[in-house]
This record gives sequence, structure tokens and C-alpha cells, in this order.
Amino acid sequence: MADALVSVVLEQLGSMIAQKVEKEAVLKLGLHCQGCTEKIVKIVRKAEGVQEIVIDRLVTVKGTMDVKALAETLKERLKRPVDIVTPKEEKGRCDSSLSGLLGVAISGLLGVTISGLLGVATSLI
Repeated sequence: MADALVSVVLEQLGSMIAQKVEKEAVLKLGLHCQGCTEKIVKIVRKAEGVQEIVIDRLVTVKGTMDVKALAETLKERLKRPVDIVTPKEEKGRCDSSLSGLLGVAISGLLGVTISGLLGVATSLI
């Protein structure tokens, strides 16, 4: 019973994390002229989940979009290489905040479930 409970909790946790996690992606690609910049903006704005785009030597995109799919779309449409660059200042903070989120979610979900099970078990005894 406990294994099934843990399996359900982990499955729910995975789906919660997969849903709408806002992130920042930095893409490196050749910006030749104003026309290139406008085309990039047009392509990026059509992508699902994009909330903000900033272009200054690099293309920075914020939102809940699929970064790999966005980079692949740009590569196909622009016919040039697109590299995903990790933002330096966000790298450490993002990793620690995600692990903190996991810890809170797991302890919160398990705490409620375990206390509920203990209450049921106590009432049966």
C-alpha cells in the first residue's frame, strides 16, 4: 500500500513540475540586420508559452515554453545554427529553487497523506 501511495505522489509531483514552470532561455544565433531581428521576434512570439523576448546580441526568452522546441523551430525557419546558452546568474538559483520546491511538495503531499492514513488506521484499531 505504501509503495502504491509513493508511486501516486511521485506521479502527481512530476505532472505538477511539468506544468507551466516559468523559465528563462538564452539563445545564441546570428543577428545580421533589422530584418533578421524582426523575423526572430515573429517566430518566437508564435511559440506557445512565450511571455517576454529581449534581443541584444543574444535572444532572451521568458515564459513556460519548450526551449528545445523553440530553438529547433528557429533553426529550421532561419536556416542557421541556434545554440541554447545557460544564463550565468540564474543557473545556481534555479537549481536550488527547484530542489526546494520538490522538498516542499513531497513533504507536503506525504505529510497530509501519512497523517490521513494514521487517522484511518487509529480509528480502525
